[in-house]
Amino acid sequence: MGGLFDEFYEVGNAFPPALTIFTYLVVLQVRKVLDSYPLFQTVEDKTQVPKEYIVAGVVPVVLLGLFLGGGMRLIRYVGFWFCY
Repeated sequence: MGGLFDEFYEVGNAFPPALTIFTYLVVLQVRKVLDSYPLFQTVEDKTQVPKEYIVAGVVPVVLLGLFLGGGMRLIRYVGFWFCY
């Protein structure tokens, strides 16, 4: 066929479900954005973990830390630099 979804046809699926297509396209877009940052490529090369998975694991941990008390420290730090 020669298209975007060749790997789905190779495993025997007649046509991938809509959610799978959507997820696949989102992951492609995320990868394209992350490719512009060399840090993510370095981390991916060293850990052998796809950069999308690294971001998907780190972002929730950082947000959870901010929501559970880290936000006040961040506000104090930023406010300190703008006040002096």
